[in-house]
Order: sequence, then structure tokens, then C-alpha cells
Amino acid sequence: MLSQKFETALSLLDNPKETIELIIVEKPVFFSLLIFILANVSFLVSNSIVFHFSNTNFALILFFLLLSNFLILAMAAASYHFIAEILKGKGNVITLFSLLSFSLTPVLLMIPSAIIGKFAGTGLTCFAFTVIFFWTIYLLILSIKILYTISILKTLLVIFSPVIIVFILSIILLIISIAGIISIFI
Repeated sequence: MLSQKFETALSLLDNPKETIELIIVEKPVFFSLLIFILANVSFLVSNSIVFHFSNTNFALILFFLLLSNFLILAMAAASYHFIAEILKGKGNVITLFSLLSFSLTPVLLMIPSAIIGKFAGTGLTCFAFTVIFFWTIYLLILSIKILYTISILKTLLVIFSPVIIVFILSIILLIISIAGIISIFI
């Protein structure tokens, strides 16, 4: 059974559209958490290999990395779901959380990339990490688009909505601050 779940995760790499649709139907939440943990471990280990870190307290660093990334993932899922619902998308936040975790599947390739890059050079490692980053972003976009059955433009709006909201709030805060400073001198 676990091998079938790993097969699903690996098929996300070569056949993402059908696999995302399968994940939407099956909703493997606990296995998506395992993928999330493995992706974080892979990220930490590959960075240790590339940047020659000697992690004497690997467990502590891993704990805080998992905790912070889990909170970021939960907040991202909640905000993406909220914005997608506003844009008339129909989906489930738990399924979105699973899909966001599964979109981290390419990160599992960071350890082999770091090891190969150790012998082949840092240029190959940088190239591999860049490909893995954009592959993960592609899976994120495709997951939201398929889950909520919305257009690509709405999907990009959902993904960049937290950045847009923070930018707008910063502009408003800046205007209020400038108005407050001006009112002191008047």
C-alpha cells in the first residue's frame, strides 16, 4: 500500500495532470504529510552537502524547519483557498493542502542533484536546483488550476494574492505614515 502511494508521488513527476486528478479523488492527507517531511529533510541535507554545513544539531534545525514550513504551508493553503473561493472556484482546503504538499515532490531530487553536483561542479547543482524550483512552481500552479477549475489568469492571481495584499497594505501604511508626519508639522 505504501509503495502504491510512492508510485503516485513519483507519477506526479512525469504525468502531473492525471496524478493531480487522482490525488483530488483519493485525498491522501497523511501521505502528503510524509512527502512534506521528506521534502524538508531533502532540502536540509542537500544544502548541507552543497554549502558544507556540519549540522551537529540536525534534529533541532529539522524540527524548526518543519514547524515553520508547516505553518507557512497551512497559511498558504488557507489564503489560496479563500482567494480561489472569491474567484468562484470550487474546491476543498484539505485537498489543497495535500496538493501543496505533493507539489514539493521534485524537492526529493535535491539530494541526488547535490551529490552529483559535488563531483560535476556547482554549475550543475545550481541548474538542477533552478529546474527543481520551477518544476515545483509549475506543480503548484497546475494543482490549484485543476482543483478549483479556474483559468490560468485566476490561478496566477490566487498564487500572487498574498504578495499583492501585502504590497497594497504597505502602500496604505506608507500613506498613513506620511499623512501622520505631515500633520505633526502643520
